[in-house]
Amino acid sequence: MNIIRKTNRLVITICLSLVAGMAGCIAEQGDPETEVDGMVSAGDLTPEAWTGWTSDEYPPLNCPTATLVHGVECYGDYCDDVRLDCDPVSGYTFGSSSWSTWFSEEGTNWRKCDPNDDEWMTGIRCDDDNCDNVSIECTHVTSNGYKVLGSSCAWSGWYSEEDGPYYAGTGRFIRGVECRGDDCDDMRYWVCTPWVSKIPG
Repeated sequence: MNIIRKTNRLVITICLSLVAGMAGCIAEQGDPETEVDGMVSAGDLTPEAWTGWTSDEYPPLNCPTATLVHGVECYGDYCDDVRLDCDPVSGYTFGSSSWSTWFSEEGTNWRKCDPNDDEWMTGIRCDDDNCDNVSIECTHVTSNGYKVLGSSCAWSGWYSEEDGPYYAGTGRFIRGVECRGDDCDDMRYWVCTPWVSKIPG
């Protein structure tokens, strides 16, 4: 990794917020849902709002207020550096946030924001070489006092640094991440469409 790239990343990440959190997302056992490919053309997307890059030596990434994670891209060997595409949503109120426990390709190799609650992914952080361990930030989202839940959820295909960025489909956002391969090299994403329930938030 050259010095210029390191310097640019450092400048970008100085502006990022440091968020310390407790485990608030969940790891489930077993997952029968069907894998789908979520790649769509650029014409189907709202304007991109990419964060800077993060890795194990840099602070966590957090989407700006009133945005949710719509895409992910990684760069470098073993998907070492990660950034998020954060797209704006309207009519939603954002509440408290918390970080999942760490996960990697060993053991339970994925985390989702609570599928039975109004949690949506709003950040990501890395630990150990090549972002081997990953944690996701989950934030409570409501609309007019009701929980915003997820519908039509499914896993994307697998992505790594060779594949370019992953985007969820129009009106869909990421609520979870899974990885496989050495140092969490390949990732796929749990993608859902938001809908306003009649359950008080």
